[in-house]
Amino acid sequence: MQIILTALKAESSPIIDHFNLTKDKNFNFPVYGNDNIIVVGIGVGQANIQKRLECIHSYFSQEILQFINIGIAGGNPGETSIGQCYFIHKIDHYKTGKTYYPDILIRHPFKEQSIVTVQNVVKDDGEKYSGLVDMESAEIFRVASKLVKTHRLAFIKIVSDYMDDHTLSLSKNDIYSMVQSNISKIGSFLSDFNNLKLADKSILNNDDKIWIDKLILKFNFTETQKHKIIHLSKGYRLRKPKETFPKIMFSLQNTIKYRNKSFHEICEKLST
Repeated sequence: MQIILTALKAESSPIIDHFNLTKDKNFNFPVYGNDNIIVVGIGVGQANIQKRLECIHSYFSQEILQFINIGIAGGNPGETSIGQCYFIHKIDHYKTGKTYYPDILIRHPFKEQSIVTVQNVVKDDGEKYSGLVDMESAEIFRVASKLVKTHRLAFIKIVSDYMDDHTLSLSKNDIYSMVQSNISKIGSFLSDFNNLKLADKSILNNDDKIWIDKLILKFNFTETQKHKIIHLSKGYRLRKPKETFPKIMFSLQNTIKYRNKSFHEICEKLST
């Protein structure tokens, strides 16, 4: 079962309409659903997230759950486009300094971006943030990753503003239209994501883990590069369960340029 988490009614309404979901009166907070998809209103910010996710997880404890956060976000004007839908591969919590890496193992139709979760609405100085900004993603990941495996989490964000003077003037119709215009791609992703039936046992075998550890040690990859290698390795193993991992040539070079060049070459091999 797919649990779609939205902060605003205007974000959830296009999804509810598209999938013809009906209100579930068993909850004292907004829940709409059918046999396969549930939309849960978590409210703006982080206050209600833990209680509502734990409630939903307990209620549907007999189901295999996926949590998908869909909603609007502010974007850096130099790196994002208003109305564009982005898939989140890295989440930073501005207050705690913690970083989370969603572990998605299927191809998707979206551009990828990182996101920073903040405490309050940013309506000026948005250019100091690279990528996207929201108020929920980090807390959703923190809570949901304790309830389900990280490969059952996904974050899809639509840029609604550039965190400037126009941020607070967004109407419900503006937000509805932005989500609605991306609903076809979102629906396609949800279908593919739902078909990904993964056991909770480790995707990587012991030899795979040794191969990854050797790469990380030899090339001294950054934390972000390390997570990318692990992410792509899981996808490779799912697509090719009986094949060995690609052979990688090592060199005595020990420069950042060589490391980054090797990283991109390894990523290409794992993506084939």
